[in-house]
Amino acid sequence: MRKRPSASFVISLIALVLAATGTATAAGVIKIKKPSQLGKNVVTSKALADGKAVGIRDLTRSARQQLKGKDGARGAAGEPGGIGPQGDRGPKGDSPPALWGVVSSTGALTQGVHAISASKTATGAYVVTFDQNVAGCAYLASIGPRDGSIAEPAQGEITVNAGSAATDVVVHTYQFAPPGSAEDHPFHLGVYC
Repeated sequence: MRKRPSASFVISLIALVLAATGTATAAGVIKIKKPSQLGKNVVTSKALADGKAVGIRDLTRSARQQLKGKDGARGAAGEPGGIGPQGDRGPKGDSPPALWGVVSSTGALTQGVHAISASKTATGAYVVTFDQNVAGCAYLASIGPRDGSIAEPAQGEITVNAGSAATDVVVHTYQFAPPGSAEDHPFHLGVYC
């Protein structure tokens, strides 16, 4: 007659089988080193731990580029900065050209720079011509002779306007009282461009 195995023998046998199976399963785990070792869609986001499994450096260049969004709208302008330090002094610029003339009461140009002629066109009316365009310039005139020979300044009024030619300046001199009557006077004329 055959003997039946005892309960302790059966339990020992089951324990031995389980222990041997566990070791074999652990030895069969493969360490994955390359994506080519996996099939497509084998590892999904559910299988990865949040924030720990994959870093930006682990992604391909094209995957990183796809993560970049479009540039946002331009932000509001910031507050203006403070005043910076004063810069170095620049070189001295050229002086503006001197344009002037002194005209006698008879309309003769007695002296000047860039003034090339003067003429009397009527009582108290003169035209002074310069050697360049003076149409867009400022004019300044005062009554008085070239040499200052009058002990008291001549009393009168003077007006200056652009002439019909771009090189001409028209000067009108008037008596002081009664106002408005044309009168011949010598004058100095300066032109500032």
